[in-house]
Amino acid sequence: MRRSGKLLAGLAAILALAIPVLASPAPAAPAVAELDCAQPASPFDAKVCGDPDLVRAYRNLTQAFQKALAQVPERWREALGDSQRAWLAYAPLACRANPDGEPPAPTCQRDMIDARADDLNHTTSRIAGKAFVTIVTYRTRQNAGRADDNGPPVRVWQTRLLQILQPEGPADEQWNAAMADRLTGVMAGDTALTAIGSVEIDSLAPGFIAATLRRYDTNGDVDGYDLTSIPWSLTLNRELKPEDLFTDLAAAKSAIADLTKQILMSQHGDQADGVSLIQIRRVTDRTDYWRVTAGGLDIHSGDVHLDIYSATIPWRDLASYLRRDLPFDVKALRAGSPRPQDPR
Repeated sequence: MRRSGKLLAGLAAILALAIPVLASPAPAAPAVAELDCAQPASPFDAKVCGDPDLVRAYRNLTQAFQKALAQVPERWREALGDSQRAWLAYAPLACRANPDGEPPAPTCQRDMIDARADDLNHTTSRIAGKAFVTIVTYRTRQNAGRADDNGPPVRVWQTRLLQILQPEGPADEQWNAAMADRLTGVMAGDTALTAIGSVEIDSLAPGFIAATLRRYDTNGDVDGYDLTSIPWSLTLNRELKPEDLFTDLAAAKSAIADLTKQILMSQHGDQADGVSLIQIRRVTDRTDYWRVTAGGLDIHSGDVHLDIYSATIPWRDLASYLRRDLPFDVKALRAGSPRPQDPR
């Protein structure tokens, strides 16, 4: 299976650039094709041009793109231009990505335009006081041999890569490169219809960023949902292991299972009464289900069938198991960002 595309795979090279802003004038904005209603480039464009409301929405999209270009440092402008060009190719195909070749929703064009404009309006963000940029990449694949009035069924991938907007040194650059590489891996697998991937910030502290990589796949009524938690020390310049958090990992896992059981009983009552400690440990022992949040150690598998096992254990309840030389200050953890929304 091919990885998530030329743009995402090449971001590591972009991250290595250090362009002196004052040494040369600002470059021209990346060239991106405009909507041409005299000669629509696709049925998607023709549909837009035939509806004045869609034309206005498209103009708002163009303005959002220009605004986003003005907000980001020079190092991100070409990537943002590539993203917009990819969206122009992606949108017409995405409106045909329906199970069993069903016709696209009547509002597909408007939904696609509004969603892209919203993404562009949130290109830059501040999370717990730190500035980030989101670069969205798009990829499509048509399935040969199955055609209907709307064209062949199409598989689509959409990837939202969150990066530190203005890296302050090698540690920030390494985090950016690591997130780009890991998200590429998460999105490498095939999809039945649509796959959406993202980097989300769970918490931040001085010298520390906890992120979760999410991949959501959908095929009509069948959904798949995967999480990959990455607690990263900017001081150590690497992903933290469970042994970096707890002095005695086995004892900590036992306590985490017991505390999770208590939380589930208080939250779900009779529904959780039939869940044994052995069943809980099958989930809580999976350290890839652990997320470092400001509120505590979050246990979340990403599997809707295991939602009952989800719990957040306050750090105070784990204090006796934490290492004294913990690579971050638990009390300094600040909550991350809710964007993008959980697609479920």
